[in-house]
Formats: sequence, structure tokens, C-alpha cells
Amino acid sequence: MRWFDSRPPITLLREDNVREGFIDPPEFTRLLAELRARNASDVADAAEFAYLTCLRRGNALGALWSWFTLRIEGGAVTGGSVRLPGAVTKNKQPLPLVLTGQLLTLVARRWALRVPECPYSPT
Repeated sequence: MRWFDSRPPITLLREDNVREGFIDPPEFTRLLAELRARNASDVADAAEFAYLTCLRRGNALGALWSWFTLRIEGGAVTGGSVRLPGAVTKNKQPLPLVLTGQLLTLVARRWALRVPECPYSPT
């Protein structure tokens, strides 16, 4: 018997099996505006963090402030990065992200709103 004779059968997915449910930038902008209009800014910030970082829901909502390295000047966040440990990523590899643009603005806003005793980033 050859090694490949004992492999389990593999069922291939249909070729038309495409992912669905993506949201384009204009739709996402409208979604954020609607969430903010309904006073759901915490939900809007969580959605925006996940959208900007392409993180899975559990990683975005379970982010810890200890994963962030922030540059703070005058009490405000002016730069930095976030590094997800390999233990929480799908491929088990650490994921470093630099905080710039909208993501930096979002993290700076959430840092200002944080409860210092809470280890979770409020996204």
C-alpha cells in the first residue's frame, strides 16, 4: 500500500462558493454614521476597529491594552502600534499593526475614554 492510498477522501467545494457579506467603504461609512446617530458610538468604534484592522470579531473585541505600544504626548496618543500575540491569531503568528490615520484617531479616542483599571481596550 502506498502512503497516498490511505488518505481520507477530500470533498471539493463548488466553484461558485464565493464569500458573501462584504461591505464596501461607502456602505461602511453610512453604517458608522447610523450607529453614531443612534448613540451607539461604542459599537461604531468596535466595528471601525475591526474594519480598519481586518481583525476577526473575537480579536477586535478581546483586544487588551497590553498589546498596544502607544506614544503619548501631553496626555494624548500621538502614535504607536498594536501587536496581537500568536496565541490569538488564526495562523498562530503574531500580527503587528502600526497605528496611523483613521486607526490612530480611533485608538486615541478610545484611550481617552478608557477605564485605567480595565485591561481591555474599549473597542
